[in-house]
Parts: sequence; C-alpha cells; structure tokens
Amino acid sequence: MMQLINNLEQLDNGFNRPQSICRELRETISNHFIARKTVFIFSKWCDWDYKESMNIAREISNLFFNRTVCPRLYVKRQRKTELLPNANEKYNKWVNDLTALV
Repeated sequence: MMQLINNLEQLDNGFNRPQSICRELRETISNHFIARKTVFIFSKWCDWDYKESMNIAREISNLFFNRTVCPRLYVKRQRKTELLPNANEKYNKWVNDLTALV
C-alpha cells in the first residue's frame, strides 16, 4: 500500500497535470471501487509519450490490477475526449482477463 501511495505522489507531481486522475485513484483506494470512467482515463496515462509518468502509471496499474495494464482506451485531442475504436470491447476483454487471474 505504501508503494502505491508513493507512486501516486510521484505521478501527481508529474508532467501534464495528472492531479485529477490521481485524486480519482486515491478515492478508489478509499472506496475499494474503481469506476469504469476512471479506468478509461487512467489507461491513457499507462500508454503515452512522456515515459517517466507512463512508467509510474504502469507501476500503479501493476499494484491496482494484479500486474496487468489496461490497454489505452481514451485519447484527448484538441481539448476533446474521445474513445479509441473498439474501446468498450478492449475494456471488457481486459476485465475478463483480469478476473480470470483472481
């Protein structure tokens, strides 16, 4: 748990203002529940060009999701959010794969 909190602090101070997703992930820890929307948004942090933040996000994902990283489902272009093609199918497959590990 301490590693997860430390990683959230590192990501929170990272490039491109990740404070909102970090806040949602902290709420996830408190509530023991992660919203689908949070997974979609967090998936972007696990797969993007800024490697330092991406690596921290992947460490967080490993801790949250039993060493699995959700595929990227979401993109933000010109201040608009969009789902990637087949995002819902990719999400459902990831959830099925994740629950099979438990």
